[in-house]
Amino acid sequence: MIEMKPLFQINAIVAEPQVTPDGPYGDRRYIPVTGGTFKGERLSGKVLSGGADCQLMRKDGVAELDVRVALEVDDDTIIYMKGL
Repeated sequence: MIEMKPLFQINAIVAEPQVTPDGPYGDRRYIPVTGGTFKGERLSGKVLSGGADCQLMRKDGVAELDVRVALEVDDDTIIYMKGL
């Protein structure tokens, strides 16, 4: 069996959601990421501003997420992270 461990925990600071309600597929939410930090055993640093959490809250109750942020590691390397 493959043992999996989390790479880091992220604590993002976000702005107020911008909501477009009642679209043909559901409500759309755009949530700007304005900063934050992440920390793990092997990787730590800060969350850069400019990313976003884009959500589609479908009419059938399912939430589709599209999160994109830039992370700056403690050694100044920048990582682009995308989560679907």
